[in-house]
Amino acid sequence: MIKKIDERVKLFQGKVSGEVLSILLAFLVIDIFYKSFFTNFEFQSYISELYMLLGVTLYIIIRYLIAGNDLIQVKGSYIFGGIFITSILVTAIGGISSYSKYHSFYIQNNFSTFWFVLGIMFLSSFILTGIIFTLVYVINNRRQKQIDKKLDIEEND
Repeated sequence: MIKKIDERVKLFQGKVSGEVLSILLAFLVIDIFYKSFFTNFEFQSYISELYMLLGVTLYIIIRYLIAGNDLIQVKGSYIFGGIFITSILVTAIGGISSYSKYHSFYIQNNFSTFWFVLGIMFLSSFILTGIIFTLVYVINNRRQKQIDKKLDIEEND
């Protein structure tokens, strides 16, 4: 005999699973940050954590797109703001890492090299983040249009 599960129980289980995933991802990011900045471990020591983070993120994006859930619910200037803030964060983290490793070199060169590195880092992270956001946005919009078209056909029949 198959035991039926109440919809409220399923909803609660899904909510708990989502919360657990969020907590685990937060700890994974903290672990990567700690290993790279505070302990100065080599990149190879936390590459597996980066692969896990990238894999889970890609899975979430692909799963949302396949299921037809609206992945990006904001438009226009909010997307640009998200790209800008992401680029600032990447630049700040990269700048801290770069300064902690090469501070004596930067001091000898009157910090001009450091500011140049930060500028290049910001520009490249802004472009890459913009490309990624744009690709996800275009794919998401295309999928939403397919779903709307399918729903319109079903509604007319």
